[in-house]
Amino acid sequence: MNEESALQMAMAFRMLFDYAERTQEKPRLQVLWKLSRWGEFDVDVPGCKIYDVLEKEMGEGRVRIEDWIAAEPHSVLLSGKVVCSVNHGGANSFFEALW
Repeated sequence: MNEESALQMAMAFRMLFDYAERTQEKPRLQVLWKLSRWGEFDVDVPGCKIYDVLEKEMGEGRVRIEDWIAAEPHSVLLSGKVVCSVNHGGANSFFEALW
């Protein structure tokens, strides 16, 4: 994902966090984002675009952005903690979500 696309995704997460803040007594939304970057850009440094959008949640540990997640995807999905999984629609992602 290039920086502009990642920024658009971060703004979508921002909208979800804002909605949760308005509608839940105690917002529990957390995001684990596996971000494969196309090009060089920061995501967790104050002043970078993505950090600026998600600064509060990153500071609270509610947003975690990783280049790679070592756990098998189906293990994460079977944890009972995942409400929504967004992926690129490839065959592996599809079968992991069904597993």
